[in-house]
Amino acid sequence: MQAIKDAFYTNRLDVLERPERFGASFDVLEIGGITVGDLTCGADVMVRCGELGAYHVNIPLGDALRWHQATRPEEITAPGSAALFQPVGSTVVDRWEGDGRIIALKIDQGFLERRVEELTGIAPRTPVVLDPGLDLTRGRGREWARLVGSLVDDLHDGAPLLRHPLVAAPLRDAVLNGLLLAAGHRYRDRLDHPAGSCGPLP
Repeated sequence: MQAIKDAFYTNRLDVLERPERFGASFDVLEIGGITVGDLTCGADVMVRCGELGAYHVNIPLGDALRWHQATRPEEITAPGSAALFQPVGSTVVDRWEGDGRIIALKIDQGFLERRVEELTGIAPRTPVVLDPGLDLTRGRGREWARLVGSLVDDLHDGAPLLRHPLVAAPLRDAVLNGLLLAAGHRYRDRLDHPAGSCGPLP
């Protein structure tokens, strides 16, 4: 799929069920270290991407997404949740339904790991292992999903302002910081309770 290859990753696509009409659509925006895409394939497919070399989030809309990385068991990510992919490990989307729309975020590996170091004072020596699933129906996950949703809405409007560095940089930082605060990983406790933070004054 050339559009995904150009904006995201080299891939091999296998059509599992060929529809009467094949209608794919891809809208993509890059905001300095994060690539956001609104993707519809139009056919039931399997996508093999190999090792991503970046952190990645897929938010399925409409149909569940089946996927796995390396030798780990297959995951099923339903609407209302997000699939979180590691930069290492061969990656396969085992089934992407033709009617299913995906909001995709590709996050530069160095960008995310530098942000962890900036926020915690600890430089990750290995990739930050994110929990494979994120609940988007409540709490921080829901708030983060709303932030991403507003970004996607602007993407469809052409978003000329989002391409300006004064707007793109803080929005990009908000998306990344929100993900790190919402997703499960070994640095979460330090983000929730940063050293030197003070309680309310009496």
